Amino acid sequence: MNVGKLGLSLNLGCPEGRTVLDDLVAWADVLIESFSPRGRRALGLDYDRLAALKPGSS
Repeated sequence: MNVGKLGLSLNLGCPEGRTVLDDLVAWADVLIESFSPRGRRALGLDYDRLAALKPGSS
């Protein structure tokens, strides 16, 4: 059932993990996360920032 799907865990507390996340957001079609709204803001994962990494998507 999961043929062709990929999964990954990142440490977003370090700069290297955030760089990898930025690259993946620009590449991926879907981002799934499980942070609360407060947690997303604290990590800089708000909609405007992520949308800027992948222009033309919504």
